[in-house]
Amino acid sequence: KNNLRVIINRQFAGGRIGVRRRNGKLTQSGGNTRHQKGITLEEVAYLVKCADKAADFEHQLVFMSDLRDVDRQALVERHLISPDLAKKDLGALLISDDDSIAVMINEEDHIRAQCIKNGFRLQECYNAIDRYDDNLSKVMDVAYDSEFGYLTACLTNVGTGMRASVMVFLPAMTFTNMIENFLLIAKENGLTFRG
Repeated sequence: KNNLRVIINRQFAGGRIGVRRRNGKLTQSGGNTRHQKGITLEEVAYLVKCADKAADFEHQLVFMSDLRDVDRQALVERHLISPDLAKKDLGALLISDDDSIAVMINEEDHIRAQCIKNGFRLQECYNAIDRYDDNLSKVMDVAYDSEFGYLTACLTNVGTGMRASVMVFLPAMTFTNMIENFLLIAKENGLTFRG
């Protein structure tokens, strides 16, 4: 059983659970149009305050305006921020001391929190993000509709606002030219692949 876990963990390079949340008051006062035009410094400061209060883990807060381009690119490559956030000066990153939890502030949505862990540890990621999300809901008016669920900037994220993903290495399938068939079967079963 232990050998099987080692094999599984080698194939699953990492798992990620993420949630996207919008502030209900900012969304009501302008919806997506306001977000696309940009929000004010005061509104971002409020979001930073909420994100910081919701964190029950040791963390650092980094403002995008304080980062050099090379630092932003390094965070993108480590999947701690999105390329969209890397382009902004009016935004921030709240990151746990062990780098497993990253909270992007003023990304596509007001708050985008994610947990990434090595191996096939999606349950641990989910538990961490669920706890953060519960805490965030206590300190910020989260945009929620009883019929549609959590309201987000992109319609494909409306509902739970949550995404789960895993990174897997499949070198043998590529080497034996079986990867295309595998991806086709996986797609037929509702999975999406990138990369």
